[in-house]
Amino acid sequence: MGKNAGITNKLFLAMAVIVVTSILLVTPAYAGENKAKVYVQLKNIKIDEKIKEPVYAIRNASNQSIVVKKVDIQKKDNNKWKELAAKDSTKTHRNIKVKPGKREFDSILINDVYNIEGNYLDSGEYRIEITCLYRKKELKKYIKFKIENKRQEMIDANVSNTVSINGKNSISNILLNTDFSISKRGNVTAVVFSENDYATTKKTKIRIVILRKSHGKWKKYRKYCEVKKSNIAYANKKFKLKKSGLYRMRVDIVTYDGNGNHFKSIYRSGAKRYKKENR
Repeated sequence: MGKNAGITNKLFLAMAVIVVTSILLVTPAYAGENKAKVYVQLKNIKIDEKIKEPVYAIRNASNQSIVVKKVDIQKKDNNKWKELAAKDSTKTHRNIKVKPGKREFDSILINDVYNIEGNYLDSGEYRIEITCLYRKKELKKYIKFKIENKRQEMIDANVSNTVSINGKNSISNILLNTDFSISKRGNVTAVVFSENDYATTKKTKIRIVILRKSHGKWKKYRKYCEVKKSNIAYANKKFKLKKSGLYRMRVDIVTYDGNGNHFKSIYRSGAKRYKKENR
């Protein structure tokens, strides 16, 4: 009896060690998978008192989708962050779904949303508060910027993949989220952001064209146009290619100065071949 009891106790202890070891090994990995990894970034090149529309990117590096529910601008006052007085609080509401591994662009039109004296932001410290839902839990992310003496200071802001083209009275910047690419199923996603000189630009037009080579010539296959009465414009468009062939993307940025003059900047991608899958 005593011998059998000793064997039973040893087996129980061995099983307990295995179970505890398994928990120690599994728990950290599981906790890591549940952690939200969301990154936000301001995309405007120039930040000063005349900024009209902050444009920002929201990147989801988590393993599940997030939903952006609200975006607000706050100002630091006596070491406390206070929301700007809104004309219409519903204009701060959002319902933007960002899938795992994806990035979405959004913006907030300051003069349209907030009561601002003189239509310009005062000197001081500001931040954009972005409220998201991840696994039914609220998550807040912030982008800070400072306006002081008509000079610009940007925190956690960067612009990449930018093409700058100088014109007579205008500078146009084209920011592409990613270069032209085609998925195996023929999907193309084009995300374009353009910021131009606010002193000379009253309207900005973004034209995205997918070209397909046919009989030795590039012909329009799909197109999309976005127009904004601002020096800033952005477009997020998805295209579906239904034919095999050689494709390329062209992006035209047209800026208008309000006096009948316009200036065009053009981006052309390299050619990509797409072969439709047989199902």
